[in-house]
Amino acid sequence: MFSISYLHIHFLNVQIMLLDNPLQTETGTGFPSRTHPYSKGMFITLSNSKMYYTQLLGTFKRQYQSVLRSVGIKVGRKCIIQSNRMPDKCKIINLIQKGIPIATAAIHDNPDAERDGNYYQHSHVMVYNVSHYLPSDALNLRNTISKIKRANGRYVGNRHKVNGVDIRPVGTYKHYLEHDLEDKNYHDYLNIPLNSPRRDCLMNYMAHNRHNPDVHYDLTYLYYDDDYLPINLSNRTILTN
Repeated sequence: MFSISYLHIHFLNVQIMLLDNPLQTETGTGFPSRTHPYSKGMFITLSNSKMYYTQLLGTFKRQYQSVLRSVGIKVGRKCIIQSNRMPDKCKIINLIQKGIPIATAAIHDNPDAERDGNYYQHSHVMVYNVSHYLPSDALNLRNTISKIKRANGRYVGNRHKVNGVDIRPVGTYKHYLEHDLEDKNYHDYLNIPLNSPRRDCLMNYMAHNRHNPDVHYDLTYLYYDDDYLPINLSNRTILTN
């Protein structure tokens, strides 16, 4: 009989292959790793339907809240901080140590106009420090990702559609492998658009409005700001260190 640790390693340590299969894309099983596929974060893209910048800003707290609830963390929106000012390094370290997921949200212009002739925007959200609350086995991980997609489908726009939500592990999106993305330098990673704006990485992709570079949208940062993190595990609420 296989031990749990053996199954965990066998699931995560797989051969490199192209992520043409949606299941491989969402669970990260197309890439070898000795850690959780989402250890570098979760990248969420919404193909928003006829939504403008101000409307998207109004969905970010609820979107962050939905991600947390989908992984068993039930928090109120009043305890969620949303700001276009990046938290300082001490705050980032403190959040990571407490096990609190940190979200960075970006807004980009759509490449083409809609049938009504208007140009709208869409959003991306990177959630870091969330892998602790995700299953390690492929089947349960896929179910949890599907749950997160359904919960975020309501923020797509006029139509509630799950296929308007794309979720994949950070480090598997296009060619952005993010080799140096770790807890100890996460604040430095968030500062890459300021310090290394030409570096080819996911954070710069989020910071740059590539379809309309003359228009800049600030990144938005979100996190739960309370010492008590209510986590539902086996119908229990526990206190994180």
